[in-house]
Amino acid sequence: MRDRIRSFVTVGAIGFVIQTGLLAVLTTSWHWPYALATAVAVELAILHNFWWHERWTWSDRSLPVGSGRQRLLRYHVTTAATSIAGNLLLTAGFVELAHMPVVAANIAAVGAMAAANFFVADRWVFAR
Repeated sequence: MRDRIRSFVTVGAIGFVIQTGLLAVLTTSWHWPYALATAVAVELAILHNFWWHERWTWSDRSLPVGSGRQRLLRYHVTTAATSIAGNLLLTAGFVELAHMPVVAANIAAVGAMAAANFFVADRWVFAR
C-alpha cells in the first residue's frame, strides 16, 4: 500500500506541476478568466494522471483490452469530477473570500482534494 500511495503522490505531483503551470500561463499571459483556466488546467492534469495511474500506480489491476474507456469514464465521473468541482469551488472560494492569488488558491484546493481522490480511485475506479 505504501508503494501505491507513493506512486499516487508522485503522479499527482507531476500532474499538479502541469496544472499549476498551465493555470499560471492561461491567467497571467493569456488573461483567461480564472474559472475557465482552472477547469482547463485541471482537465489536462486529470488526463495525465489517469494515464500514469493506469500504467504505474494501479498497473497490477489491469483490465481486458477494450475496457479502458469504462475506467476512464469512471475516473472522470468520480475522481475527475471531484477534482474539477472541488478545485473550481475551492479556488473560487479562496480567491473571492480569502483574497488569495489564483495560483496559491489552486495549490490549496489541490491539497484539499488529494485524500478523497486516492480513496475513490483505489476503491472504485481501479478496483479489482
